Amino acid sequence: MKRPVMVTIEQSRRVRLLATAEYALCPDCGVETWMVPPSAFPAVSEVTLARVIEGIEQGVLHTGKIDGQLLVCLGSSSNL
Repeated sequence: MKRPVMVTIEQSRRVRLLATAEYALCPDCGVETWMVPPSAFPAVSEVTLARVIEGIEQGVLHTGKIDGQLLVCLGSSSNL
């Protein structure tokens, strides 16, 4: 039986995401959580990049900066 290609894609996506993700304190939640760049957020959620940007602008998604890079709190994805 062939293995589904989707499994391979998901594994590759996780590896790339972990390279860009930071486990850090979200300034809005006050808890340690995974923070990712806005461009990586759609890879781990079911929203488009346009919706992520809209959520950031509206203050619905929590954001913070680490080493000058804007990151989005994955814990706030339920707010979308």
